[in-house]
Amino acid sequence: MKISVALGLGMCLFFGANPAVGDESLQGTWTLVQGEVNGEPLTETQLQEGKLVIDGDHYEVSLPDQELMTGVQVLDEASGVKTIDITGDNGAGKGQTCLGLYELDGDEFRVAFAPPGKDRPSEMTTPPGSGHWLHVWKRDVE
Repeated sequence: MKISVALGLGMCLFFGANPAVGDESLQGTWTLVQGEVNGEPLTETQLQEGKLVIDGDHYEVSLPDQELMTGVQVLDEASGVKTIDITGDNGAGKGQTCLGLYELDGDEFRVAFAPPGKDRPSEMTTPPGSGHWLHVWKRDVE
């Protein structure tokens, strides 16, 4: 269980926008400020020093004591729902895709994801046993 949560947390703690199809305002550096998995809040240790860098359609996530995670993402708003799909390109998440939802409100970026191979969440929640996770990122002031 710890390994799957760490893999999911690591793979999907990224996030970003492809400027060609998404919101350029997501570009830059973000700090993880809140999160939950399966309805349980992340610990302070899990939140500590979590960083996300979005550059074009690429993301990098750094977390304490973990390998740098990188990948690409695709945003879509065509259905009226803001969706985000991320695919890891290194480590344990290499080649795996997570389907999610996102919201951007000023300098707060929220994402909710399902584990690889599962259906996209229908809302920004993480019901117990779902494997879903939610992260809240705050934009770094540069």
